[in-house]
Amino acid sequence: MPIEVHCPNPECARVHLVKNKYAGMRGDGHPPHVGGIDIEKSGITWGVDQDSGLILPGFSQIPGIGLKMALKIVAERMLLEEAVVNPSIPGPIFDWGDLAAIDGIGPVKLGTIKSWSENEDPFGVATLRTKLDVVRKMLRNGELVDMSGRMLPSQTHKSEDIPFDLGVNFHDGGQTTWGSDDRYQVIWLGRVKGRNLRDMFEEHRSREGVDLDPSTVKYPDKKHSMVLFAYDDTDEINLRVNRWKFASMKDNLMKIALDHDLVLVDGWKNRSFGRKIEVERLWRIDPD
Repeated sequence: MPIEVHCPNPECARVHLVKNKYAGMRGDGHPPHVGGIDIEKSGITWGVDQDSGLILPGFSQIPGIGLKMALKIVAERMLLEEAVVNPSIPGPIFDWGDLAAIDGIGPVKLGTIKSWSENEDPFGVATLRTKLDVVRKMLRNGELVDMSGRMLPSQTHKSEDIPFDLGVNFHDGGQTTWGSDDRYQVIWLGRVKGRNLRDMFEEHRSREGVDLDPSTVKYPDKKHSMVLFAYDDTDEINLRVNRWKFASMKDNLMKIALDHDLVLVDGWKNRSFGRKIEVERLWRIDPD
């Protein structure tokens, strides 16, 4: 099935896949970095398995298992492990029977925990990495083009490559000053998990307690901007669409299927605190 890409310009409203020979490939072939629940190793919340290096979700990451129940599970397991380690106190190794015996763990919760332990990629991290790697390879090979035949730009940065503090100099005593670094171009690929529509007049009223006089603002009709809360397979990032760009990109931004569509962003990392990109152009990719 072709991958469709949508961008703000009418002449490239759809982009078709030139070739589809990479469909179904796993990507770099590496196993996922996030594993499933391990009842003998998972903690209350996120942790790292020292043996495999996998990031393990905690019991509280399982839907329906809150922090209180997660704490109870880990506490019961620690008591049994103490019994095993101490030869003077006989006791069994923590297993599914021990988990089922904990007060509050009924058949439904036990079944949920089992399904999370059997799923090697419960959060879809490896699936996302696979889809990103497929599209990255297509972009490098010039296999994604717009309706006028122009190739889409190839990714230059992942989230983890973008600094938090571009252009910021840190001094003794905790003081900071702006340095000479200004900004650089970024081509980024990932998913969007949320949108925040902003109104400059409402923000000013909330921040200052008084209304902003429209006569003091250049083009007061361009009052809306948007922040997209996004992520790739390395980290989270904010994508900022300023009020000058928002009107022409609005329809495309609102059509992004959250936690599904991939977005390719051409923008800038300005000197500032925070991992964010100022968006110049954005293409929406349906990976299915």
